[in-house]
Amino acid sequence: MSNSADIQRSIDSAIQSRKDWNAELLTLNKKLVDAKLSQRASIKKAIKNAEDQIKDLDKAINRMSNDLVKVSRTELKTQDDVILAEQGIVKGTQIIDSIGKAATNVTQSIMGTAPVAEGGLPTTQRGLFDRKQDQDKSKQTMMYVYIGAALLLIMMLFNKK
Repeated sequence: MSNSADIQRSIDSAIQSRKDWNAELLTLNKKLVDAKLSQRASIKKAIKNAEDQIKDLDKAINRMSNDLVKVSRTELKTQDDVILAEQGIVKGTQIIDSIGKAATNVTQSIMGTAPVAEGGLPTTQRGLFDRKQDQDKSKQTMMYVYIGAALLLIMMLFNKK
């Protein structure tokens, strides 16, 4: 496939050709009005030829416009992928990072700790409980979160195909 600039040049060229054929058609119609009876048949054939050329150019312009839209979408997607690659980011890692952040938030809410307060120490909402039991629950919950995230990621990958 060509790039969008080449397709746009082709469209511009076809539009210019269409304008030239329209001008030729007007000239032929003027000639037809003033033509003698013996010349009318050849002028009518020339008019028919000009009309066919205009129709063909219209179809070509529409087809190239559709191609331009497809190529532009592909180029934009490629540019997005290149930008992400330059930043060292892959779409899958973005998803995994967001799932990891969500899992951290869930873990904090389960353990009852909030983000570090101004004093520099984490605040607790539940007081002092058996830390071992809380840690086991937190590990189990994290395991469920990761399993759920993996299932979600797999479902998203299969839905794209």
